[in-house]
This record gives sequence, structure tokens and C-alpha cells, in this order.
Amino acid sequence: KQKYFLEQGLIKTLDKNKNLKKQVKKNIMDIDIGVDKMIIRVLDEERANICDDLLTKLIQDERKYDDTINEKFIVKNYFKNVIINKNNILLCYEEDKIIKGYIFLKLIDNSNNKGYLIDGLYVNEKYRNKGIATNLIEKALTVIKEKNADFIDINVMSNNKNAVNLYKTFGFNEFKISLRKNI
Repeated sequence: KQKYFLEQGLIKTLDKNKNLKKQVKKNIMDIDIGVDKMIIRVLDEERANICDDLLTKLIQDERKYDDTINEKFIVKNYFKNVIINKNNILLCYEEDKIIKGYIFLKLIDNSNNKGYLIDGLYVNEKYRNKGIATNLIEKALTVIKEKNADFIDINVMSNNKNAVNLYKTFGFNEFKISLRKNI
């Protein structure tokens, strides 16, 4: 297993030159899965648009738990705009040049402490149960620890038992309860 790095869409294998490694790691995401399977920090519009399509699918999937979601809702240009802010972190799982899933981390910075919100995690339905969501969460936790964050939050539909159980395996616990009444 070798370490690969992504910079502006190019993958480079780095040698043992520590100066080069330190310089590169400031600007790009460490990829440590394998040659054909990668977790990449999305910095380009093409991947951001693909993640928009996946976010649309996530929102449509949530219609199972929330019937107020418009069935015609489509996400356009969302991630292209949020990745401009370097505090936002969009990671995608790419295998054989196909983006199969993503996780989006949004900085929560208040006066007391700094944390991140997982503001979206989605794996395309045909690629589920293959460890992709687990890999994305593991990478997200690593990235957040490197940012010296104090906490990580996630909002999940209470009826989405698969997602709730997945997050609990990573040590997430109920912190807040949000209630809703449709009128």
C-alpha cells in the first residue's frame, strides 16, 4: 500500500523527501485507500457538481421520513459555492473514476469551542453495504482531529435506523432532540 496525494486533480506518489511531504500536505488531502479507491477532498467544480447530484438523491431518500420534501427538488451549484470556504470540507469516495459517495463537514465555531457538523453523508444506493460510508466517516474523523476540533455533530432523521446505528458504532450519542409538528 502506497500513499497517494491529490492536487488540482493530479495524483502524485511522493518519495521519502520529508520537506516535500510537509509542503504538499498543507494543501491537499492524504489518500490512503489504494490506487483505484480514493477519498478525495473536493476542490474542483466537476466533482462538486457530482456531489450535488448525490445530495439531491440524499434529499429525495429523506422523503421516506419527511413527506414535506418536494419530490421535484434538485440541488444545483451548492457544493461549488460552499467549497470556496476553506473551512468547509467536502470529501468524496471515488473508485474507478466513479464518485460513489460523499461526506460534507461544515465548521461550527462559537466563542467557547470549535467543532464540525456532518452536513451530509450519502452513498449511492447501488454501492451501499461495501464499507464506503464507514471509510468516509473514518477519514472525516481523522481530518477533524487534525483541525483540533472539540466535537462533531450530525443531524439524522430519527426513523433512519440504518444511519443512526452506523453513527452509534462511531461513538455518536444523542445530544439534542428536535421535535416537529406539521400543520
